[in-house]
Formats: sequence, structure tokens, C-alpha cells
Amino acid sequence: MNWIAALAAASLGGAAIALAGAPLPWLLGASAAAVALSVANRPAATPKLLTETARATLGFVVGGAFTPAVVAALPAYAPSVALLPLYLVVAVGVGYPLFR
Repeated sequence: MNWIAALAAASLGGAAIALAGAPLPWLLGASAAAVALSVANRPAATPKLLTETARATLGFVVGGAFTPAVVAALPAYAPSVALLPLYLVVAVGVGYPLFR
């Protein structure tokens, strides 16, 4: 699948999630579209420069969300963070057989 078709699918996914009123519609919708394409054995091929630029932009956006107030609230999330390794093992254990 060419990258223009992938961009169109991601845009449709984002618009659908936005219409549903869910949070982070353009991130979740595009991600859902990419997963659906991959499961349908139609993974998107994107230009390397576009991929690297998007990854850097996302890194800046996520990194910019770490304000002093967020860092001060991190200890409250310790129990959730402690369970992440277990979640990772379960997710890989379920996902690996499905997607190999």
C-alpha cells in the first residue's frame, strides 16, 4: 500500500474517532487504521524522511507534556508502573502468536 493511501486511511480513522468524541482522536484513529491495515496484510509503506520527522515531532509533543506538576504527581502512579512488566509479558505472550 502506498503512503498516500495509508495517509487517507489514517485520516478516515482520525475523523471517525473525532466524530465519536473520544480523546486523542487523530492519534488513536490513525493508530487503529494502521493496525487494521497491518492485520489485513496491507501494511503501509511510508517514506523514511516522513517517518523520522513524525517520530521526532511526536517525541517533542510527548516530552513537552512533562511539566513540573506532572513530575511531582509521578509517585502516585508507582503501583501502575510496577505492573507494566507483567502487562508487557502478557501482551507479548498474546500478540506474538497472533502476529508472527
